[in-house]
Amino acid sequence: MADPEHRRTVVEPDARNEKAIERMVRAGLVLGPEINKPEKRAQPAFLSRDAVGRRG
Repeated sequence: MADPEHRRTVVEPDARNEKAIERMVRAGLVLGPEINKPEKRAQPAFLSRDAVGRRG
């Protein structure tokens, strides 16, 4: 997140990938609602610039 114009990072692993989702939550990402994509059922997660700043 070096570019100040980028306000958040978005990831979208397969919703069945429980280990990846657990790691994302531990890292501070906020889960969104599951969505259907043509290739998978995805679990979006978001990490805001503000959250990164609070972590130091």
